[in-house]
Amino acid sequence: MSDGTGGHIDVGVLSVAAPVLIPRAIALFKQYLPAVTVGLHEGTLDTLVPDLRAGRLDLIVGRVPLEPLDPDFVHQALLDDPIVIVAASGHPLSQRKRVKWKDLEDYAWIVPTASAPMYQRLLSVLAAHGVRAPDNVVESVVIAANGALLQSYPTLGLLPKSLAQHYAEAGALRILPLALGGIMG
Repeated sequence: MSDGTGGHIDVGVLSVAAPVLIPRAIALFKQYLPAVTVGLHEGTLDTLVPDLRAGRLDLIVGRVPLEPLDPDFVHQALLDDPIVIVAASGHPLSQRKRVKWKDLEDYAWIVPTASAPMYQRLLSVLAAHGVRAPDNVVESVVIAANGALLQSYPTLGLLPKSLAQHYAEAGALRILPLALGGIMG
């Protein structure tokens, strides 16, 4: 592969990286190594890490975990991509110029699984602003389904800023002007 005449690289991809970061990275990679086949394998860390350990993957691209996965693996941050709160363009909160934390109450949320650090951090931030935990929740890490659900139901969600901007530029979503701060995990 190093001479650019061929080869194969298998990349594990977390869904948050698939729509924006991966296409850009592959386009750049292919400029330099067009004859190398790139295999993409989407999954979650609990399914991708065993494949990395077994040699079925060459690397994993996604969010850097708060806790190191394994001392045998090297973690390298590629970009700072904070998590933002989003709503569909037609959502009532998207129509407002100013949004307050209390405005988030009584809306449904799409969140990662309840045990995920990002969801736990969201609950902490909401509590710090006097907002009760949402009781109408869909737990999902399926980005395509999340985007469709945001469009079909007055729901709030969490997305990496780069992906949220991608959808906002297409007119599908609006990033709500509330800073979550810190690492969302």
